[in-house]
Amino acid sequence: MNLQSILFFIIFLFSAINAYSQSWQHISTGIGENTIYHILVNEFNPQKLLAASEKNLYVTYDGGQTWEKIFHLANEEEKVNFIKSEQLYTNILYVGTPTVLYSSNNNGNTWEKLYSSSYNKDNILFSLAINPFNPHELALGTHKGLLTSIDKGKNWKKITGELKNASVIYAGYHPNIKNLLFVITQRGIYKIDVSKDVIYKAYSFNIKEEEEASIYNKNTSIGFFLSNDEVIMISHSGRLYISNDLGRTWHDILANFSSKNKIFKITPSLDAYIAFISLSDDIITYNIKTKTSKSLSDGLYSSHIYDFVLYDDKEIILFSATDRGIFSRQVNLQETEEFSIPIEINPQMIERIYAEFQGEPPIREIQKMAIFYANVKNDKIKRWHRNSRLRAFLPTVSFDVEKTIEDNIDIDRGSTTIQDEFIVGPREKDFTWEISFEWELANLIWNPNQTTIDYREKYMIEMREDILHEVTKLYYERRKLKLELLSSSLDDHYEYLNRCLKIDELTAQIDALTGGYLTKYSNKK
Repeated sequence: MNLQSILFFIIFLFSAINAYSQSWQHISTGIGENTIYHILVNEFNPQKLLAASEKNLYVTYDGGQTWEKIFHLANEEEKVNFIKSEQLYTNILYVGTPTVLYSSNNNGNTWEKLYSSSYNKDNILFSLAINPFNPHELALGTHKGLLTSIDKGKNWKKITGELKNASVIYAGYHPNIKNLLFVITQRGIYKIDVSKDVIYKAYSFNIKEEEEASIYNKNTSIGFFLSNDEVIMISHSGRLYISNDLGRTWHDILANFSSKNKIFKITPSLDAYIAFISLSDDIITYNIKTKTSKSLSDGLYSSHIYDFVLYDDKEIILFSATDRGIFSRQVNLQETEEFSIPIEINPQMIERIYAEFQGEPPIREIQKMAIFYANVKNDKIKRWHRNSRLRAFLPTVSFDVEKTIEDNIDIDRGSTTIQDEFIVGPREKDFTWEISFEWELANLIWNPNQTTIDYREKYMIEMREDILHEVTKLYYERRKLKLELLSSSLDDHYEYLNRCLKIDELTAQIDALTGGYLTKYSNKK
């Protein structure tokens, strides 16, 4: 890397640092596990958060400084599918597993079962909706239809008609319009007037039959724009749909995103045009008016984002649940606009940063070592294909040995006065052997093992892409942090040490993916 490239890199990073001055903060140190799948924030108090792993539910009342476990699944086959809380009565919580809906009316001190599908193992619980105008009214989306309750789950009624046996993946009440419930199934979007039990199919998904079984609520959500009741956004099966007329017509707007992006969740802001959208490894803001998007994941060193939630009041705080815990950051909606920041760079600083980066391996070497360490090189697949055809030259060898021993026994029959006599003759012995060779030369043209190899090749390519994506992201997150330390004077010693620890953590993560190559290379220099 020459000095010109380093200068360009520094200018780019300075722009990023100035544009995203509010960095992500890790706030789940008190939780004894890394992967968090679900998160909720109290809409009146950003200090109160609920977070769920696969088996546990945690709560914090101080913004993540301390966490308390308030729910645990002892059944190994069960996992947390969704969590909900009443915003009006914040002590009422709900936890849904694939077969059971639990509730607590005292902040998780005690729990009770509201609904169980254990007697019907084909039924799966997907989502829960709470009527914002009457929290006693619930809507439970299941694999076998939609259930509603008007007494907080004590009694349930199954919706009949077109939704009777539909797989209801997600349900959500409109926050500003009474008794209007939106439901997403595998095949389409429905509007329900709960007060009149009127069901209207608003949109039909174009989904192949074989894809239906793999579609779950993990990438399905509904976003209502509070500043405009007519605008609704829906994510489903990795795609994004929008309606500007309260669900009467819908438009698929995935074309505004890269083909690799899969939409997982939508949360509109109080702004009339801005929505927050999560992808598998990124959170972006999307302007429905200008159809432009901005990434907010800068500084979020995680490989997968499972959930996020927005606190939108006097300030906007974003909370994300990832494979490395929970992170939070403040958001300024001006970040969604284009920015131009004048930058003044000291030549001595450039030389210092250039010298610092010279002691580290370039990204290409890190990527090569990650591929080598994970053993996902292209050579392996090529070798498999070659050897599968060469196998035709190797015969199947069969070797048979047969040894027989027979006794010769004869009877000398006597008369009425003389008994019969048995005469034993010499044993007859026989020993034979046979060896055969069988070639399947047709394997030179097509080997049945090719199908297995093709499947493994697809899996290995996906694994290699994931590894390269992760190690590249970690590499540049680490460089951005080092640039911040080298280019700024931090008077706050805690903040300085905190960034040093983050750099050490990123270094350890890169070493874990490369067999310690980054540390070994730096020590040599």
